[in-house]
Formats: sequence, C-alpha cells, structure tokens
Amino acid sequence: MSDLEDKTRAVWKGARTASVGLEMGIAVAIGAGIGYWLDAKYGWSPKGVLIGTFFGIGAATKALWATVKTIQAQGARDEAAEAAQRELENDRG
Repeated sequence: MSDLEDKTRAVWKGARTASVGLEMGIAVAIGAGIGYWLDAKYGWSPKGVLIGTFFGIGAATKALWATVKTIQAQGARDEAAEAAQRELENDRG
C-alpha cells in the first residue's frame, strides 16, 4: 500500500469519526423538533419535547455505538493485515 493510500485512509477514518458528534447533535435536534411540533399540534406541552428528545438521544446512542463497532472492526482488519505482512516478510527473510 502506498503512502498516499495510507494517508487517504487515515483522512476518511478521521472524517467518519469526527462526524459522530454532528450526527448525534442532529439526531437529538430532530427528536426535539418533532416533539415540539407534537406539542404545538396536540397541546401535549412539555411531554412531546421530552419524549422526542429521549428518542433523539436513543438514536444518537445507536449512531455512536455503530461507529464504535465499525472502528473496532477496521482496527481488527488492520491488525490482521499487518500480521499477515509481517509473516510474509519473515518467510522471505
């Protein structure tokens, strides 16, 4: 793998990791927004905002967990590839 490919992978991994915060904030904001709309439409105040916010927090937690699992899986694949490369170099030498 070339140096450019390594750098490109690192940038994409960093971007994916950095986007988690934005994704979490948007999930909570959408949940609260839907709750606010329900409050205004049906007069549930403040139950709708609270319920919507909790659903948003749940969606944000799910997004965070999915990202953690993806990063862990990528790390395991990277370690396996490095071990295979070391084994190949040991066989040659």
